[in-house]
Parts: sequence; structure tokens; C-alpha cells
Amino acid sequence: MTNTLENNFGKVAGQIWSSDVAARVLDHLCNRIGPHPAGTEAMHRAVEHVLGLMDQAAGGGASTEEVRVPLWTRGTARVEPGDSSGWSGHDKVVQCKSSQSGDVAAPLLEAGCGSPAEIEAATGSAAGSILLVRNGSPRTHGLAMAEKIIAALDAGALGLIETSTNPAGLAQSNLGRSLAGRSLPSVGVSTAIGAQLRRIAADGEQVRIVTEDEHGESDCHNVVVEIGRGEEVLLLTAHLDTHDLAPGGFDNTSGVCAMLETLFALAPVSGQFKRRIRYIAFTGEEAGFIGSRAYVRQHAEKLDEIVFQLNLDSVFPDTAKAMAAHFCRPAIPYLAHMFGAARRPVRVTDFLSNSSDYIPFALQGIPTARQANLGVSDPPWSHTIVDTADKADLDAIKLNAMVYAQLLLQLAMTEEPFPAKRLNRDEILAELTRWGAVEQWRRCEYLEMLRS
Repeated sequence: MTNTLENNFGKVAGQIWSSDVAARVLDHLCNRIGPHPAGTEAMHRAVEHVLGLMDQAAGGGASTEEVRVPLWTRGTARVEPGDSSGWSGHDKVVQCKSSQSGDVAAPLLEAGCGSPAEIEAATGSAAGSILLVRNGSPRTHGLAMAEKIIAALDAGALGLIETSTNPAGLAQSNLGRSLAGRSLPSVGVSTAIGAQLRRIAADGEQVRIVTEDEHGESDCHNVVVEIGRGEEVLLLTAHLDTHDLAPGGFDNTSGVCAMLETLFALAPVSGQFKRRIRYIAFTGEEAGFIGSRAYVRQHAEKLDEIVFQLNLDSVFPDTAKAMAAHFCRPAIPYLAHMFGAARRPVRVTDFLSNSSDYIPFALQGIPTARQANLGVSDPPWSHTIVDTADKADLDAIKLNAMVYAQLLLQLAMTEEPFPAKRLNRDEILAELTRWGAVEQWRRCEYLEMLRS
């Protein structure tokens, strides 16, 4: 390791550890602005705040890129059992974001996590029923909310109720957006209400779902800035929007803060870079990667200059210890060596997750990675009203920022070719086939983003 690189490691770590950027951003975005879903006035204020910080850190040059986003306004939602005596769930029900509004009454049928096989195996007929399913991270059971809705529709169900599985879990509002114009009334309920509903399902009783909302469109913005010089580009990205219920301390102000800390730390030494680092705060991740989808469309002719993307989404202590590399197996030993050179005990693993803003880039064949929380479920406050500023661990944010800033520092200062190249369409499909994910990503409409 050169003395220059060693000295820069120390400068970067010292800057991040002594910085108050993360604390100030957490307070402003979560406490002063609060929930800021894409397209809302609150999101416009969040964009302006982060734009100013990125411009300050880079010494100018930060800009916004307009993105048209779906704008969904939550209305009332409730679940009513046929026999409502002793029922306490009217104020513990939230409609799944962007799912269809409606008023349906039908027998309640328990169906595991809502996979096609579990629906088929359920005792009773799914046709004409409302399905009761458990929630959970796609990492833990491999099933996104949209897939549950598709499976329910294919089985002829009239509605879907997703219950929290964490003992302290509040009702979650996972993304229930329509796919191929197909949706149905979908709600989330707390663990306690879920227990009541399981008893109702066991007795074969009827429930009613009532949901009211408004659908529209609005303008929003990605925020972009670059530091360094060179023909090749490294991307560091994080989504700025929150779920509509949540102030977003964990998801994803923690990731935004880590990204900003690396920017403030790396900008002072960026004159030594051989590659540029482009920072992007995306809008619309919670609505289905809208901002990152727009970015790859708008910059299709310049995607070849991107050699590697690192995406930060919800950081905590364990995410500073592992990184999941996507579609870039030849680079895994190389990246692991760089963590070792910085004396960071980070496991780099070949792993495919099915959420967040790396997906549009991976489907364009670009080598991507994200900080990993392998084997760890989403916390019980994810996508709930209590994902507040205190859910973000400031020390963990700084640790993640140091770990990934030191990786980017090495990648930016070297002239060595990056060992993983951009994949063509057939190679992308081969990777998805290796993971058995082709059909799943097709159902989720991800393959619309596949490189031509």
C-alpha cells in the first residue's frame, strides 16, 4: 500500500468519525420534515436539503434530474369481522401502499406467506376468499408483496391481509402496487390483530376489507453530484424517499447519511482520483425503483462508463461486515482484497437480493453491490410510523461510511482495470437463471428493465 493511500485512509476515517453531518441530516429529514414519499411537498423539501449538502461537500456542481412519479394518497382502511364483538382492530389497519381501493366481504383463509404453493395447499378454496398471509422480508422468504397479490389474484381471491410476524410488530404498509393493471384491496395489520384474524380464519368466518385512496402523478427529482476525474465512473447511491407512513430514520435516511458522510470525507482528496465517483440520491425507490429506472433510461448512452455501483439501503452494524456483489463474480476476490488492504473485516459474497435501486443497473449488466444484512430480517418498525430518527444508529452509520469510503477510495485511486465487465443480455439472463430468479423477476415486472 502506498503512503499516499495509507494517509488518505486516516484522513477519511478521521473526517467521518468527527463529522456531525449524519446527526444533522437525521434531525432535519426525520424530525423537521418527517415522512417524505416521492412526489410530495415534503419530498421536495428533502431534495432541496440534500441538494444543498451535496453541493457544499463537492464544492459545487450538484444538480437535480426530473422524474415523473406515481403519487398515492392514503385514505381510511379497516377490517371488520362478521362478528365484531370484542374486535379491537379498527385503528390498527393500514392499506398497502398503492394497492387498489375497494369494499369486499368474503370468508377469511389463512395461506402462509402467500406463495402460489401455500395458497394451493391451504384448507379451503381461495376463490372468492380474502387471504390472510404472514409478512416478512423477501430475503427471508423470497416473496415480495406484489407477488403475493399476483398469486392471490391468480387463485381468485378478493382481498389480501398481511399480518406482522414480529411480537412487537406494528401494521406494515408494504408496496402493493398494481402489476400489469392487476391489484386487489390489500392491508397490513399488527401482530395482535393478526392473532385475532387467525382465529377467525380457523372458524371459517367472513371478514370485510374497506380501503379508500387516491392515485395520481407528480414531478420529483433525483439529486446528482460528481467528484474526481477520469473517464470511468463509480456510483454510490441511496434512495431519499421514505414510505408514506414513515419518517424513515432506518429506511433510508441511514443510507443517505452514510452516503453523504463518504462524500464529505472523499471530496477533499478527490484531486488524486483516476476515476470519478458519482453520487445519486434517488427518488421513488419505495414506489418500485422509479428514480433509478428513470436514470438508466435517461443516461442509456453513457452507461458503459460506469464500472461499478454500490447501493446503500438501510445500514446498521452488520451491514459494515458484509457486502453482496451482484452479477460481478470475477470482482469478488478483488473487492475482498481491497477491504483487507484497509484492514476492514468485510465478507464479500455472491448473493442476489430482489429489492432496491441496484436492480435497474444490474439489469443493464453493470457490476453492482449493496451492503449486506445476510440472514437478518427487516426490523419490526420497517415501513411503519415508528421508523423514526432514533431507529438509525449514528455509530453504525459512521462505521458503514468509513468501510465503504475506504473501498471507494481505492477503486477511485487505481488505474487497474476493474475485473468484472458489463454483461450483455444473454449473460444477465444466465445469472438470473443461476439464481432461479427469472420467473420471479418477470412476475415483478423487473425484466422490463433488461438490457436490449
